[in-house]
Amino acid sequence: MSRTALVLGKGSQLARELAIAPWPWDVTPFYVGREIDIENQDLVISLVRSLQPAVIINTAAYTAVDKAESEPDAAFAANFEAVVNIGKAAGIVGATVIHISTDYVFDGVADAPYTEADAVNPQSVYGRSKWAGESVLGALGVPHVVLRTSTIFSPYERSLLNRVLVRQRLRHDLAGVTDRSICPTSAADLANAIVAITAALPRVGAAGHGVFHFAGQPATSVFDFIAAVVERAAQLGLAPPQRVRPTAAAEWPAAAPRPRNGALDCTKVERIWGIRPQPWRTALDVCLQRMTKQTTVAA
Repeated sequence: MSRTALVLGKGSQLARELAIAPWPWDVTPFYVGREIDIENQDLVISLVRSLQPAVIINTAAYTAVDKAESEPDAAFAANFEAVVNIGKAAGIVGATVIHISTDYVFDGVADAPYTEADAVNPQSVYGRSKWAGESVLGALGVPHVVLRTSTIFSPYERSLLNRVLVRQRLRHDLAGVTDRSICPTSAADLANAIVAITAALPRVGAAGHGVFHFAGQPATSVFDFIAAVVERAAQLGLAPPQRVRPTAAAEWPAAAPRPRNGALDCTKVERIWGIRPQPWRTALDVCLQRMTKQTTVAA
């Protein structure tokens, strides 16, 4: 078995963490759109044939949730048609696809965390496009590991974490929804999980194929997450102390509906792969500590 992994989506939060993760394999990353157009099937197949990877990790996606409502073709091109291309290429060389999906495949009306066995019912174009991408890998019969996650955060510029810190530093209004549950997930934690899954593929084999949930635990409200970011950032000197205003989802009209309950049960991924997501507060502290060190070096 080849020990080469191909990472698609070199500029994403997750891909950037994969680039610095402790890989036991050779890793080749590609910028989607700049170095490879994954919506072009011939190009994808040519690339995969030339590299002969054992694993293809797809971190690329159309993630502009609200914009997708008015750009469904673009969302499905990136989140479905590109996955078709990746799946077909993987089938040619016998590679396993590791694909990232989302809690938005659920409608969010359940009271308990969602398991992989629960029925999907996406309410947005984004959610439907991601569900289509998940489904096609199974339809193609390609060995695959789909990792559904929620609310990824990282130290990088365009992350939710940085957006909160920018507003905190500028003393702009900060508000958080109290009636929507999420599972904040560290991009570094997810990257390490992907490395562990890749390394274990030869041992676990077909028993590890399918859909898994991997997201920070436990579920929390958007308000509690933002409040935790603001409080810890102030303690570390990254931004001045500030109050976060509690608000309701109804006060934030958006083009795309969000799941009220985005909690994901991660029991299966621990049982099959032996990996467990960190508590999100622990992972958040690690991330903010990294940002503190980067700020110190920059100064």
